[in-house]
Amino acid sequence: MTVAGFFGSTGYIEVPAFIVGMFAIGIVAGAYAAESIRGGYLAIPKGLLEAGLACGMTRPHLFARIVFPLALRYALPGLSNLWLINLKSTALLSVTGLVELTRQANIAAGSTYKFLYFYAIAAAIYAILSFFSTVIIKRIEIWANRGVTSATG
Repeated sequence: MTVAGFFGSTGYIEVPAFIVGMFAIGIVAGAYAAESIRGGYLAIPKGLLEAGLACGMTRPHLFARIVFPLALRYALPGLSNLWLINLKSTALLSVTGLVELTRQANIAAGSTYKFLYFYAIAAAIYAILSFFSTVIIKRIEIWANRGVTSATG
């Protein structure tokens, strides 16, 4: 029995490559992001949560003032790594025929026979996107870690 048959459909259903590709990347990235956030939450010392409750904070106030900022700070390296991985893994979508940077380079190279030229341009675009993403992520990490002293001084 097909998935469409499970829902009562007897006809042919075509799903666009874009939807399938984004769904696949979204599922995998969502699982990794959930684990990063879970790890960030588990890294919060329990004493901080107990101290917040002992001071009379409500659970929403505790979440907004203690849990969310600390979990974000601890999860940020994993989430930023996931962003860079997903940026590069979109190239795999070109295998499904989805119009994407690598696919466009392949089409252009196939018509002009200048494979190295177009693949070098695609690689440069990926490198530029990765560089600027890294700069932005570094600024976010500096913002998230403000007021935190490091062990090295």
